[in-house]
Amino acid sequence: MTLTEIQERIVHVLGIYPIVSPSMLSIGLGTALKTTEWRSALENLVEHGIVKRDFEVHLSPKGQDRTYTKIYLAKSYIRMGK
Repeated sequence: MTLTEIQERIVHVLGIYPIVSPSMLSIGLGTALKTTEWRSALENLVEHGIVKRDFEVHLSPKGQDRTYTKIYLAKSYIRMGK
């Protein structure tokens, strides 16, 4: 699968599920596609401003800090009607 095809699949998944974690994205892309294959495609989309990635820290019920990664389409990309 080419880089462009993987990027198209990432954008497609994020069009259906607006905010996902990396593990949820992996499931959405299909478990046959290895993480090493889609990570570079995701990084490219982030670098070009098509996809955003945020990190949030929350306190767990046991009092531990947990960091969560949120991946979603950029608002400007959504407005373009892609």
